Amino acid sequence: MSDLINKLVNLGFGIAAVSKDKVESVVNDLVERGKLTQQEGSQVVDELASKGEEARTEMKGFLEGLLQSFHEKLQVPTRQEIDALKARLEKLEGAAGSSSE
Repeated sequence: MSDLINKLVNLGFGIAAVSKDKVESVVNDLVERGKLTQQEGSQVVDELASKGEEARTEMKGFLEGLLQSFHEKLQVPTRQEIDALKARLEKLEGAAGSSSE
């Protein structure tokens, strides 16, 4: 489940990276035309990158909550519960195998 969350967040982050490249291109153009100073341009790009990271963190939290909610509603057993059942089954099979001998 964590892997799925990371893939979804990275997909969003990849889209944001393309957007960041576009923003940098536009800002560089504005700097070249004298509409922004180099410092102002850098500040704009840094602010957008910061907001993008905040959005990424929020998205990850949202997706984790959403998947947890689905998991609970569907009553899907956790990995720990499955492993416990496997161990219990192996123990029962071992006991049954030794009593049949």
